[in-house]
Amino acid sequence: MKYFYYFIVICISGALFFQACSKKGSKSEPAPLPINTICDGNGTTSFFPITKGNFWKYSYYMMNISQSISPTFTVGGTKTFNSKVYSIFSDPSGFLFLDDQYYRQDAATKNIYVYYVSPDKEFLEVPAAPTLNQSWTYLSYTRKVTSISASYKTSSCAYSGLLEITELDGTTMRRKMFYKKGIGMVGRQEPGILSGTDDMKLSEITLK
Repeated sequence: MKYFYYFIVICISGALFFQACSKKGSKSEPAPLPINTICDGNGTTSFFPITKGNFWKYSYYMMNISQSISPTFTVGGTKTFNSKVYSIFSDPSGFLFLDDQYYRQDAATKNIYVYYVSPDKEFLEVPAAPTLNQSWTYLSYTRKVTSISASYKTSSCAYSGLLEITELDGTTMRRKMFYKKGIGMVGRQEPGILSGTDDMKLSEITLK
């Protein structure tokens, strides 16, 4: 009987020990802190993340006065032109573009290109590895990398280390676009209709 009693005690002690070990071993790791996507991006190195379902919304300002219009664009399906597959971008507001636009990322260079039905040609939209003063033809304009460490501020974020691309009509500035890796375009500036600049600032984002 005495040995049987010792056997029971040993079994119970063993069971409690393994239960404690099991609980300790199954303790979950702390959940990683959420990324502030609108400020920090999704962790990719692309200046223009093209994935179906991605969504960008902007606040529009004229002479620093907020306007009611909210330019947006969303990545939808795909369409093929000249044997190249492009993602379809739509803008329900009609502010950025009235018709769908077509963008693709080159598999080799990772450059972002845009295709225009007229003149049935694609143009470099955003270089993957931009260099200061790099320039190229864009429709009837010239685009130029004017900074690779630009800053831009919105109501949500103070961005730094941005790619700044300036679009020129001859020597006249038409607009400036500001891009952040893992986000895309965070802002756009144009000469104001009356004075100063008109700004389009990122206000909402969904990234896959």
